[in-house]
Amino acid sequence: MTELTIEGLILNVGYFSVFACMFANGMSGLPSSPFVYVTAGLLVATGRIDWLPVILLGTLGNVIGNIVLYEVTRQKGLQWLLKEGGYFQKYTTTIIRIQKAFDLNGIKIVIVGKFVPMVKVVVPVVAGVAKMNRPILIVAVSMTSLVWAMASVGYGYYFGEMAKSGNMTWLAGITLLSIPVVVWWFLRHIKTLPAKS
Repeated sequence: MTELTIEGLILNVGYFSVFACMFANGMSGLPSSPFVYVTAGLLVATGRIDWLPVILLGTLGNVIGNIVLYEVTRQKGLQWLLKEGGYFQKYTTTIIRIQKAFDLNGIKIVIVGKFVPMVKVVVPVVAGVAKMNRPILIVAVSMTSLVWAMASVGYGYYFGEMAKSGNMTWLAGITLLSIPVVVWWFLRHIKTLPAKS
């Protein structure tokens, strides 16, 4: 799914498309949340949509998607999720490593992992396997999903504003420095853990 398609969905279907996209993202990691939120932020900057419904519905969709994935894993088990040909099979090594990190750090892994691309989708899986306390999980994913939505929509909005003025150097610099640092730190930490259960 491209940014253009997401833009078309938001403009033609409305805010529900943000909810639907982020619900799907919460369950599978697709479509990419930055594409959805940054595109929405750009549309906010042009005055075609409002930021509050985007953030609230996007957060709600992502949280519900995460909870569904958590419940499926909690009830069916990890082996069912990783069955031959299953979507999550490609994440097997990452899931095992994050599961070990979760055993050591619990809630911290849920919070930090939700901010790491390619890792956030397996956080509810690991929490489901560990049968993490539901209210704690809901609070954790709600807070992180809300912060992620606000930051990503805000990024898109200010990107749009800076594009109008023709000055985007500082924004690009922040992005180039911040995101890789977070991803590097998290992946470096989990890669020190064994890849076998």
